[in-house]
Amino acid sequence: MTTNIDIKYLLSHSDFKEIIDFLYKTYKIDLTVYTKSILKHRIELFINQYNIQNIDGVKKLLTKDKVVPNLIKIISVETTGMFRDIEMWIKLKDKLEKPNYSDELKIWLPDVTSDDELYTTIVFLEEQSIFNYSITATSIDENNFNRILKSTFTQKRIDQFIQNFYMFCNRQDGLKYFDSTPNGLMFKKSYIEKVNFIKHSVLNEFETEDLFDFVIFRNRMLYYDYSLKETIIKNIISKLKINGLLLLGLKEIINTPANYNLIELDKEMKFYKRKI
Repeated sequence: MTTNIDIKYLLSHSDFKEIIDFLYKTYKIDLTVYTKSILKHRIELFINQYNIQNIDGVKKLLTKDKVVPNLIKIISVETTGMFRDIEMWIKLKDKLEKPNYSDELKIWLPDVTSDDELYTTIVFLEEQSIFNYSITATSIDENNFNRILKSTFTQKRIDQFIQNFYMFCNRQDGLKYFDSTPNGLMFKKSYIEKVNFIKHSVLNEFETEDLFDFVIFRNRMLYYDYSLKETIIKNIISKLKINGLLLLGLKEIINTPANYNLIELDKEMKFYKRKI
């Protein structure tokens, strides 16, 4: 998400609350689950994109077509490139137990907001010669799915991916994962066919019979209100297999893993294993 917008209009506490209330009453969008300081800043970024400087103008703007999806996009947490935190992905090679040939490896990516983490996971699996896998990607907002499926890569993003891909596997053939289109390079659809996109909030129990071999929930939890942290962890772990792996972001932590039946495998990389 770009942040190089000149912010002229800073929300007062009452204006901020009025916007939150308006979105809930009008669209049933509940933003109270997010950390208030981060949410306020991102709403200010949104408002200043349109050069609006009063609360009435903001509410009028939010009634226009396609404006709310843009707000959700700005609020959503974006990653910053494929193979972000490259050391983590390198270490994961040793931590991930490869399944038997006949066993399908099941992965869950809760709360996806962009393509970076999803596509990195696919490349990671393919490079480990794990071809029998399925990925479930969930998000509270289906606009995130549309953005993922339609995204093209700028030259800068491709250059960064090629650099990280070389660091990961010491090869320079990473472009094999992309197709050329008139609008730029796109991740190959044949890989995305293994992804099941489902609308779901991590604040609710995931109503699926599937249990997952590992869950990637990196750089997401810190954007939610602290009071919801326990609920989120429990909802995720309830769908994690025994001995399954949970990956959090490098700045996120579970203070007492044993309380959630987890073992901390790597304190620095935030790898956890479910024990029972």
